[in-house]
Amino acid sequence: MRFQETFATSTRQRRSTSAARSTPPSISRPPRVFAAHWLAPGATRELTLERRKELVRLVAASGVLPNMEVALQAAGFVGTVATALDSAAEAGQLSMCQWLWDYSRSCTEDVCEACSAYDAWMSAAYGGHQHVCEWLLTVDPGAEDLEHWAIASAFYAGHVDLAEWLLQQQRRTPSTTIDSDFQYLRGVAHGCDLPTLQRAWLRFGPPKKRNQKTTLLSSAAGSSTPDWAAKVEWLEVQGCPWSTEVAKSAASLANEGEVLARLTWLRGRGYPVDGDAVLPAASKGNMQVLE
Repeated sequence: MRFQETFATSTRQRRSTSAARSTPPSISRPPRVFAAHWLAPGATRELTLERRKELVRLVAASGVLPNMEVALQAAGFVGTVATALDSAAEAGQLSMCQWLWDYSRSCTEDVCEACSAYDAWMSAAYGGHQHVCEWLLTVDPGAEDLEHWAIASAFYAGHVDLAEWLLQQQRRTPSTTIDSDFQYLRGVAHGCDLPTLQRAWLRFGPPKKRNQKTTLLSSAAGSSTPDWAAKVEWLEVQGCPWSTEVAKSAASLANEGEVLARLTWLRGRGYPVDGDAVLPAASKGNMQVLE
């Protein structure tokens, strides 16, 4: 099970999707107008594959089923339905999820393939939607590893109550316990406050590997919570070592002012802040970090 790789990839995809959620006017049009626009000859000719995926994601998140049928037809790429399901799950659009799930299993077109619950689990948990998670349990109850990722995603987004509910549904096995426990800690370090992190540290046990401890420190430095600095300080006391990855995580934030403040704080604390560390911010146009 590639916990590290899959979690990092899913996080990047989710950040990209969230950034695209400023719905363009054409997405929110009534179904008749939407169909006339997107089914017109050449309507999607100039759209790249990523832009077509964005169209599908936005319509799925809107929950408007007639527009979804049109968007799937207009986008026309393999994996369209799976992309739509993930976005609908993250937005909590249960009816849309149910329709897409059934559609993917009845569709005979070349661009259609059966949806997987794997990414949908993580998306629903990341969005904080227990009702979608409950439904996924009914349609794919035999998936052994899905709840592990869903729990990590819920913690990562700060949905503690949902994570606790998912933990109650979990089927823990010796082969996945160690890796999943670390991913829970990683999610908590990013998305939850210090008291929750302290409880999770006792509950899931401190990681034994040095690189895992460094990862926890990086997660706290790039955290979405106001007490990120307190989490960094506390993790230091627990023996989590410094690395350039800590500053790099802080530099990956979207808020330019927040990036500068965190890097200044980290540098004042002795953390290495080199060119590689500030590259994520500079690549987004945040030139303040280079001064």
